[in-house]
Amino acid sequence: MLMSNMVIVFGFLLCCPFFLMLVEQGQAVVITDAMPSEYPYVVRFYLLIPIAHTEITTPGLVVSSKFVLTFVSTAVFGFSNFTMTDQFGVVRTPVKNGTILKGAATYFKVCRKFGGAKYSLRESDFNNLTTAVPDAQLIFFNKTSPVLRKMTIPVMNKTACATAKGVNPSTNSYICMDTSGFTDLCSIFIFNGTITMDYITGWSPLLAIGGQVQGLPSDKGCNDTTYWSSGNLAVLRQNLTAELPVVDIV
Repeated sequence: MLMSNMVIVFGFLLCCPFFLMLVEQGQAVVITDAMPSEYPYVVRFYLLIPIAHTEITTPGLVVSSKFVLTFVSTAVFGFSNFTMTDQFGVVRTPVKNGTILKGAATYFKVCRKFGGAKYSLRESDFNNLTTAVPDAQLIFFNKTSPVLRKMTIPVMNKTACATAKGVNPSTNSYICMDTSGFTDLCSIFIFNGTITMDYITGWSPLLAIGGQVQGLPSDKGCNDTTYWSSGNLAVLRQNLTAELPVVDIV
């Protein structure tokens, strides 16, 4: 739920992209539509979880013509009514699913092939974070539209992130987003979005750098610090390649 000191401005122009401006302490964050060509390998999962009175959306990653990866546990899908939709609004029906990363992620197989670019698990496509990234993006879906949204957020270099986390830079498995200007950023996305009827709605984002999804933002420890942690998918790259049935780009 958005804080009372945050002003929300909605803009609607015919045939123009949606934008949502969040103004917090004089700094504006603009959320805009992403064109399908920007992240062509991303699909939308919508999950309705009656037992938890929760509905969430989260991006999935097309890793081959018939396989989609999502970082939602198989157990959660077992309690959910869910749909998978591409960015053109076409519902994709899964025919098989499997559990990987010790239950932390799920893959789905579809009958109808995905065309276009696929998500890369090639090492060179991940940023090594030796320098800070001022224009990383959080990407996400809301519950009513297949249109992917994006917002720009700066990312620290790996040494600064390790210092902030209090860990060894050589073993740091996190990405740190600089959220010093975005108080309560977590509440916008993670399970505190809006309450609709009896359900809590959350927009669960992924973090992308240079068009490559690289991070899994966490809802832990971002309201009382100046950074927001994200698991670094580069660290999981080999495990994902080994455990997914098919990966096109490795």
